[in-house]
Amino acid sequence: MLLLMALTMILTSSSFYKPGTLKDEKRLRSPLEPPSQKDVAPHFWKITDDILLYIFQSGEGQPVLVIHGGPGFPPSNSWEGVERLKPKYRFIYYHQRGCGKSTRPVDTFDSDNYLKNMVDLRDELKKIQAPVLVIHGEKDVMPSPASREYADLLSEGRLAIIPEAAHFPFLETPARFVEWVGEFLSKL
Repeated sequence: MLLLMALTMILTSSSFYKPGTLKDEKRLRSPLEPPSQKDVAPHFWKITDDILLYIFQSGEGQPVLVIHGGPGFPPSNSWEGVERLKPKYRFIYYHQRGCGKSTRPVDTFDSDNYLKNMVDLRDELKKIQAPVLVIHGEKDVMPSPASREYADLLSEGRLAIIPEAAHFPFLETPARFVEWVGEFLSKL
């Protein structure tokens, strides 16, 4: 599956995950294999008995997973402008855990280990062996260094800096956003 990264921020609650415990399968809250999706309501993906992620899809063809920044800004519908790409691609959107229509297993996200999580994220990005487009708005100064670093760490990463856009290029400059996404996808 192709990954499309808009802006990715990972906030991990220390009660759910401790870096380094995933591979040895110790202290996991649930098994690594997802549970059966039988009897799960439409538009939801069951992660554990108490965690359901809301998902929706738009388009036909090759799947494209849209990983957006967050938590706190779940997409409510297909991003503007991607209509012309829908005949060839199926965009899969989701609401992150605790956001939008997904379940809220925690009240707040613990940021005590935020820096360590970011260091671990850099290490994990190096392992991804798939084409990834990291998109960043030219006028968004907040995560600019991270976007550049993420693209460089990915073996097949590419950075698109969208002129005149700030934090939400898909909303602020939808035509340019879709142009970059379309060009990236057409070269795969």
